[in-house]
Amino acid sequence: MLQGRRDISTVAKTLLDELTPLVEAQLGVIYQMDTSDNPMLQLVSSYADHAVDGHKKTIRLGEGLDRPMRREQAASADHQCSERRSDHVGFDGVDAKDIIVLPVLFENEVKASSSFPRSTSFTELQIAFLEQLTANIGIVLNSIEATMQTEGLLKQSQQLAAELQTQQKELQQTNEQLEQKARELAEQNVEVERKNQEIDRPARGGRKGGRNSRSRPSTSPNSSPTCRMSCAHR
Repeated sequence: MLQGRRDISTVAKTLLDELTPLVEAQLGVIYQMDTSDNPMLQLVSSYADHAVDGHKKTIRLGEGLDRPMRREQAASADHQCSERRSDHVGFDGVDAKDIIVLPVLFENEVKASSSFPRSTSFTELQIAFLEQLTANIGIVLNSIEATMQTEGLLKQSQQLAAELQTQQKELQQTNEQLEQKARELAEQNVEVERKNQEIDRPARGGRKGGRNSRSRPSTSPNSSPTCRMSCAHR
């Protein structure tokens, strides 16, 4: 039933839906260990829980039914993992004669905690069954966590690759815009140079014509041959 599951809440719900009535418990609850800077237990799923006065969403280590887990976290793998509490009253509003608390371990590390209250005592066979199953649940939860971490890293890698591709496209567009502006600037420089040449050409022609007019010989009447001959005849 748990093979191929990739979501811890789905696994927890499936377990409680099957185990709680199988061991004839009144209700069941599974908490997952939060290994952040402030470790605590977070409610993952519950069976037959009260809609209003149900279990706490979070439990700090050392409170309530998680106390055996701190003890079992340092225990050997073959150590008894469960704790039974007889004649217990007030399991979140349920009068229970017997309660079993099962830390879910993987390589001596607490992954979760499951609790089942019952109006009558658990049989030794039921306890042995729950303890053996809890060990397998630890393997499943660890596998799901590893898969989720791998998928998270893969998504992060894909996101970074997409962002890098977007940045490369933006950089390419920026380079194309800069190249276009450089071409436009070069064309403007050519046009300015052409206009400067057109303005400078008439100026050079005017200066040349002025020098020719100053070197032209005088055509004064007093200096012409005809005038000199007339004056001699007279």
